[in-house]
Amino acid sequence: LFSYDQERIVYDVMSGVTELGMVRADFLDLLEKETKGAVRADMFHVLNPKQEPNYPFETTSLLFPEYSLGALNHVPFDIQIAVGRALGNVNESSSAAQKGLYAGFQVPPLSFEPMRKVFDSLSLIGQDEDGVWSCKKPEDTWESIQCPPGKIRLRKQDVERGCSLRNLPCPKGYLCLCSPCITA
Repeated sequence: LFSYDQERIVYDVMSGVTELGMVRADFLDLLEKETKGAVRADMFHVLNPKQEPNYPFETTSLLFPEYSLGALNHVPFDIQIAVGRALGNVNESSSAAQKGLYAGFQVPPLSFEPMRKVFDSLSLIGQDEDGVWSCKKPEDTWESIQCPPGKIRLRKQDVERGCSLRNLPCPKGYLCLCSPCITA
């Protein structure tokens, strides 16, 4: 099941529509505050949890930067440094962070290189003939399926019918893929 609505994913796991879901590492804590404890992070189990240094939430995957801050060429370097230091001083107890519902900024920021490698491995980005990287949007979901080594992708019509052939319902509003890859 794929959904881009994290809150729906949480409620669907709670109600048994699906057995697991993936949301941002901080989402359950945010939802706990929003629902005044009706949904609590401790109601869920994080699979293969790991704690990253200087990161307050359990995660199951690598950390990737979510947002980046850049400066235009005309901004003096000392101003860029001052802004970076000011952001680095923001922490979860500061009023700015509490108002914005964030824990702080990582300065220097995480590298985008691991994310580029993931996107490249999934054929979601590529270089043109001039060596410029850009996003490659697949025409449809089938084109974006990447099978692990030793597996091949089923024909498009077989992937589209895969869940119904297995008598697995796909809830409205979800994209469902059931075993789109087979052993080569």
